[in-house]
Amino acid sequence: MSSREQFEAWLSSEYQWANDALNEAHFHGDDATCYYTGGDFIYDGRSCSDALFWAWRGWQESHQQGEAKCAALAAENTGLNSFVDALLSIAWHGGSADGAEIQEIALKHGLLRQEVYSADEHENQVDDPGNFEDGDPVYFRVETPATDAFLAEVRAQGVEAAAQSEQFSMWVQQGLRSFAIGLRQGDWQ
Repeated sequence: MSSREQFEAWLSSEYQWANDALNEAHFHGDDATCYYTGGDFIYDGRSCSDALFWAWRGWQESHQQGEAKCAALAAENTGLNSFVDALLSIAWHGGSADGAEIQEIALKHGLLRQEVYSADEHENQVDDPGNFEDGDPVYFRVETPATDAFLAEVRAQGVEAAAQSEQFSMWVQQGLRSFAIGLRQGDWQ
């Protein structure tokens, strides 16, 4: 199914006027340069081609953002999956891994980043700066913003679902909705 066909299927499922507008208009061009022409169908004071053009552009932008989020999630989770696979492989072969080996595997799969310790730069970033001297390797966990944002959205949707329950008072429902907003902003800890 082409992007245009996906857009038209989505539009028809979301808006009552879409089928009439699509039947009246003609599609020209490709995904990047497309436009709709023709038709006398008018919706909300605009021709169907105007409405379709702006709906198409909005859908494309939203679709591209969704694809970018999925690509970022996939990239972050590739390293996580590779790390788990490596540890499971060690266990399945009857081996074991000490902390240094686990750290090396995590570094290899992009879950950690290594820096050279400098008291000026890292003193407030490590648990016990007294254990480090300038020049020592120091490791930091790599952030996973796409995964964190996805999980925050899942949590927020769960809280919002609870907020719709009639077993809670209006005040509790409002508190849950506010909490869901905080979850999306990363204020869940």
